[in-house]
Amino acid sequence: MCRVLYFLFCEGEVPFRLAIVYVVITPELIGALTQNVGQLCLNQQNMQAQNAQTQAMQAQVAMLTQVLANNNNQTQNNTGLEKVAQGLKPPLFSGEKDSVELDTWLFQVKDYFQTVAPVPEEQRVRAAGLMLKGQAASWYRDAVGRDQSLKT
Repeated sequence: MCRVLYFLFCEGEVPFRLAIVYVVITPELIGALTQNVGQLCLNQQNMQAQNAQTQAMQAQVAMLTQVLANNNNQTQNNTGLEKVAQGLKPPLFSGEKDSVELDTWLFQVKDYFQTVAPVPEEQRVRAAGLMLKGQAASWYRDAVGRDQSLKT
């Protein structure tokens, strides 16, 4: 329930009217106000949660955009060497006792691991074992059987 009282005042020769509004607080009004305040708090929490989700999604979009840009740059920056190297197969070594052939094979394998098929340093011995044939493959198979660290 709301009441308005009007008072007429004079200050000097100029009269003015003052309105005073007062509200009678009832249990029903308190209940309605409490419900409205509760709904406002719930709406605020929902908006904060939505803002957090929106920010997280914006961060993901920014990250994916950067990844896409990096991939596009890498694709566009392929040198002629990389394009040629994509069709190459790794060189095989048969175990000849020729130091020049062994040295050449080691150089080619290292270059292959860096250019065509990047292999982490700790996995290169195992990967090189796949590039052996004949006597060299037999020797490697026996070495793996003796040294368990070569199996990983």
